[in-house]
Amino acid sequence: MSKWYVLALGALLGACASAPVKSTMDKPLTQPEVAEELACDLPVDGPWPVFQGNAARTGNAPVPAIETPQIRWKAQVGIQSWLNNPVIAAGRVFVGSNGNIWNQPDPGDVVSALDLKTGEILWQSSFDNDVNGVAYSDCKVYATSDDGTVRAFDARDGKLLWTHFTSATNAPKVYTNPLVLGRLLVVGDADGTLWALDTQSGKVRWTHAALSAIRGGASADKTHIYIATHDGLISAIDPATGAQVWRDRTLEGWQLYGAPTLWGGRVFQGFARDTTYGSPAMMALNAEKGRVDWHALPKTGKNSWANIRSSPALAGNLLIWGEPYSSDVVAVSADTGDVVWDRSYGDCFFQHFSSPAVASGTGYIGRFDGGLYAFDTQSGDLRWGMDLSESKYAGPIDAERTGLDSGCEWEPSPGSPIYASPAIAEDGTIVVGTGEGWLYAISE
Repeated sequence: MSKWYVLALGALLGACASAPVKSTMDKPLTQPEVAEELACDLPVDGPWPVFQGNAARTGNAPVPAIETPQIRWKAQVGIQSWLNNPVIAAGRVFVGSNGNIWNQPDPGDVVSALDLKTGEILWQSSFDNDVNGVAYSDCKVYATSDDGTVRAFDARDGKLLWTHFTSATNAPKVYTNPLVLGRLLVVGDADGTLWALDTQSGKVRWTHAALSAIRGGASADKTHIYIATHDGLISAIDPATGAQVWRDRTLEGWQLYGAPTLWGGRVFQGFARDTTYGSPAMMALNAEKGRVDWHALPKTGKNSWANIRSSPALAGNLLIWGEPYSSDVVAVSADTGDVVWDRSYGDCFFQHFSSPAVASGTGYIGRFDGGLYAFDTQSGDLRWGMDLSESKYAGPIDAERTGLDSGCEWEPSPGSPIYASPAIAEDGTIVVGTGEGWLYAISE
């Protein structure tokens, strides 16, 4: 992460924490309140406290790459869906779970804290339905859920600090990966409301009407918060008031799932269309004005580009993502939208949800065949693969298995997909969960 971005983001966080804001609700449905700041005695935060590592959702950490992967530990935490993206901070891994049954309430719907070194489960806290995204900041863990709540926990012992209810009755699901900006916690719900909550008390600072479901979560740069909605709208929002700065309708009628990615004064967004097209489903907008700078352009001869429901990662000036309806991983120029490389890893599946992560020139991506693949970010050349589709057989992938594209399937059989996105620790350890319900730590 460059020095100017760190300084700029620091200025934004200071502004968010001090600027007066007005709640849109007279009596926020929040309980209980926290009287004092926690005296946090946990270690210094790590490089991945939120989804994709930072507020800009670049998915890039300045840490060592893993060259000879080994499974350090595995822990059974419950079904890992596409929003169950682990975060790493203070020597711990925090992750939500869809429990034992996806899309239904069950006793396994929990947020878990695990020791990063050993995989020991340190605490678990229950929800009334599937848990979705999590984030860490200042000794607190924040989690969203299909039960319509946002909750804050003491990161040390899992003690519930406060609960925010999105509605007194029939609460809409809260899908998103939370975004933390100083004293603001930003989440979106299935009814299209963007909530800015006080991280200390859970009180509503402001709300923003986004018109339709906010799925992947918000991102932020030094001036604005950005969101993408299910009905195809991308918006820039004032972090102090929640007021709309601009809203782009270029993709209205198509579906947006992933959180926007920010870099170089642009907002990058993948989208879902009716079927396959002759160009990739990725676009760039000017972050200040909201106008479209480019739509991605193919250079590989491929003519069946599919829907993107993940967020790209940034490696230098390349945007990298997993392409559905194939076994491909794609890199485009963030400056022009031109495809730079397109590589095939693993078996062909129609579905893909995992967002990549990048460390020191190596990218990691979970695919729907249950494989975690490491590749050179500049060339796309495969470096290694780990088969995590079945816990009892988890281990290195035979090189002959990679790159198979003999025909696409909807579900792997046997085994389970990787829906969730990997996180990266300070020592380079990769943590990722699977649809089978296991969380893996992979290191040297």
